[in-house]
Amino acid sequence: MEDWLSSSCQAHGKVRLAQSKSTAYWWIIRPNVDLNSGHYAPSGHVAALYQDELYQMVSGPAGFARLQSFGVIFGCERVVIYVQPDNGNTQEVTSNTARTHLLINNEALNWAEYATEFREHLPQQLEDFQNEIGQKAQHSDHRLAIRERLKTIKELFRFGRYRPTKSGKFTVGDSSENSGGSQATVIRDTVREWFEQQLIETILSAWALRHAGRWSMVELPELWSESALTAAVLPRYHIDINIKRSLGQRLGKLANAA
Repeated sequence: MEDWLSSSCQAHGKVRLAQSKSTAYWWIIRPNVDLNSGHYAPSGHVAALYQDELYQMVSGPAGFARLQSFGVIFGCERVVIYVQPDNGNTQEVTSNTARTHLLINNEALNWAEYATEFREHLPQQLEDFQNEIGQKAQHSDHRLAIRERLKTIKELFRFGRYRPTKSGKFTVGDSSENSGGSQATVIRDTVREWFEQQLIETILSAWALRHAGRWSMVELPELWSESALTAAVLPRYHIDINIKRSLGQRLGKLANAA
């Protein structure tokens, strides 16, 4: 990746994350580079760097979401960020047995902390890159910014229906506490938690309208009808980000416990 990034970027640099005891390396890929060649990991990804190896790489929608948490809102498909934690007296960096995840003093990487500190020290070239893309849209027209964000979750707007078929290759059985069994439980609970919060917020906001005197008790039930509550949980962008953030924290703790 180092050779490809060096030859394909229009700008690059590094940011010292003193509070997080790490260094973040970043690249902006040129617009004329073939991003779908298949020879290298696509740009628009984030990974951890340790002993010249990459760990915990996330790309595609997950990569875009993480880049946005680092402050890269526009042009995510052209940005790459690698975080290299310090390894020394202040903290010990190791990898798990499968060499897929890094551990800091036997704990999972704190991506939220890396992202926050990187945003606070966002390089000027990355900020200019954001402004260049943002200025292409008129101040009164937010469609470009919205399209950029929706690109990362476009698959979530495809609602599928599944049914068993006699010619299927897989058998659906009872859930079990085997490999992935308990984590599936975590995923289900996390998704339900965030959708439940969306519904509760909708009802609380509806009650607030009553106290403001703008809606009567005759009109308010329309806001918590079945149709209205269904519409309230149809937006995907913010809930998707929160679910991914929560899963990253919870699954990281499960991996450490295992």
